[in-house]
Amino acid sequence: MKAAQEVRLYHEDIELWSKKLIAEKLHGKHCTGPTDIKVPVRAKATLGDYSLGLAHQSIVFIHLDLACKL
Repeated sequence: MKAAQEVRLYHEDIELWSKKLIAEKLHGKHCTGPTDIKVPVRAKATLGDYSLGLAHQSIVFIHLDLACKL
């Protein structure tokens, strides 16, 4: 549950990263309107040097109204 809460903290960073991708023309090349970006988020759990596997998996949806005009 903690991993799911922390994903919300990174939402703004993911949105800025998405805008940077579009500004650098790495995403949305043929965009004619609003852009929706789906970012997979995976968090692995560890205990010291041991991996406990996947603790959280979700997709963050970023909706950018004017992304193509950046």
